[in-house]
Parts: sequence; C-alpha cells; structure tokens
Amino acid sequence: MIRTTKCSAELKNIFSILTVLSPSGLVRKLRNQRTMNINKPILKRKRRRSSTITRGKELWHTSSVDVRFSDVDSMRVMWHGKYIQLLEDGREAWGKHYGLTYLDVHQQGFFIPIVNVNCDYKQPLTYGDTAIIKTCFVAQTSAKLYFEYEIYRAKDEQLVASASTLQVFMNSKQELQIATPAFFEAWREKWEI
Repeated sequence: MIRTTKCSAELKNIFSILTVLSPSGLVRKLRNQRTMNINKPILKRKRRRSSTITRGKELWHTSSVDVRFSDVDSMRVMWHGKYIQLLEDGREAWGKHYGLTYLDVHQQGFFIPIVNVNCDYKQPLTYGDTAIIKTCFVAQTSAKLYFEYEIYRAKDEQLVASASTLQVFMNSKQELQIATPAFFEAWREKWEI
C-alpha cells in the first residue's frame, strides 16, 4: 500500500514537471481530464486566435441541419468528416443571408478556397438530432474570409463542436490575390465592416 502511494506521488510530480515544460500546454494533467464534466453547459469559450487573424466586426447567422442516416457511422454517431460539411452548410446559409454567396464570388471572377480548418469535437450528434450551426464572419483588414462556428444539439442545447475556417481569394488563373477585390470592398462598405 505504501509503495503504491509513493509511486502515485512520484508520477504526479513527474507529470507536473512535464506539464510545466510542455509548450503551449500540449500536455494536460490527467487529474483535470478525469474531473471534466462534459454535460456541464459551456457558457463562455476561448476563441482561437492566429497571428494572422485580427478581430473586427462580427456578422452572425444561425441555421439548422437534420442529421441523416447517411451522416452516421457504425457507432451510430455522426462521422467526424460530416462536421466539416456542417461548416459548409453554415457558410452557405450565412452567405445567402448577407448577400455573399459562392456564386456571387464566382461571377466576379474569383474563387475562395479554404486554406485552414480547425474543429474541436465536444460531444457526438446522432441520427435524428438537429444541429444548430452558429456561423460568425470575423472581418479582416486583408483579403481573407475568416469564420468561427459553434454547433449545438437542438434537443438539449449542448455545444457539440466549435470550429474556424480561413479562406483566401484567388482569380480565375488560380493566383492568390493579396489586394482585396473591389466587389468585396463594396460588400464590406454595405455592411459597414
């Protein structure tokens, strides 16, 4: 019994040292992971910030999508790749609401490919659930489209995923556009961002 306690205490000390030495908190204390309550509602979350992302005015839109049978895997939960499709659904609904759809961008001679996706999975969605997608456009000073997302399960309003995407402008020759396109500047002026 004494040996187990001593060993356990030594492991805690080693783990504490590893936690202090790890960059950006990549190593978490097991003690904290065991005591997390995943059913507790998340009232406030920290947003990821990249060095290339600046906080500007935000434009929010909320949409919903039903989880279909084809969205779930053999464990009867939504396959992780389908969450990325929910982000796309949220962006498309946001674009229709604010007058900046993929078709509008294409008609101006541009493409807006995604160059970065981050998704943190919190809880699963299952067949028959309705996903509430809160899509937030965060205005940038450069020629970028930066979105943040919160996906909730409608029946209990639990946060199931948080995510972000970054898109850039490319012309029809697939050349990266550093300068903000004129049509996008006009759109920003319309929304005062």
